[in-house]
Amino acid sequence: MMRCVPQPTATPTHRLADALLGEDGPLETFVRTRRAKGRAWRLIARDLYEVTDNEIDVTYESLRAWFPDPAAGSPSETTGGAA
Repeated sequence: MMRCVPQPTATPTHRLADALLGEDGPLETFVRTRRAKGRAWRLIARDLYEVTDNEIDVTYESLRAWFPDPAAGSPSETTGGAA
């Protein structure tokens, strides 16, 4: 099991998400795993809301800012479609 250690720059919401996710977390793992499978940012934000029993409600823009894709700015990132 991965130990959750909050980053000093993480927001209070980010840290709370880490705590609430339990074995599904930390938040970075939760987000990056889904992005690697091609899941849309909006759906990941909704997943987070549902998995945390509606306690963490963040926009997809927040998730994108916190965990940018390595290839940010590619056509698939800016348009939402395949490259």
